Amino acid sequence: MTTPRIFEYWIVQNTGWSGGVSWFDLGGSPAQPLRFTEESKALDRAAQARKVLSDRFVRWRLVHVRVETTSERRVTTETFKLLKPVKKQKSPS
Repeated sequence: MTTPRIFEYWIVQNTGWSGGVSWFDLGGSPAQPLRFTEESKALDRAAQARKVLSDRFVRWRLVHVRVETTSERRVTTETFKLLKPVKKQKSPS
């Protein structure tokens, strides 16, 4: 058995206005997806996007993708980390 090659990255996903039925990748395209080499960078990008969208009903998550490849197989593992909902802002009195 050959030594596996391991490739890891993070992506940001949100539910859009699907009500939590579907998850969509943030940024990029199917051919050139937006990937981050560090979880902290993905989290920063998610925070920026949440601020711009400012819709508390849209759910967000980080996805850690780990691809392990040998000459015989490829195993892809995705681990989801749901981000806490944005709290409703109180209006000034």
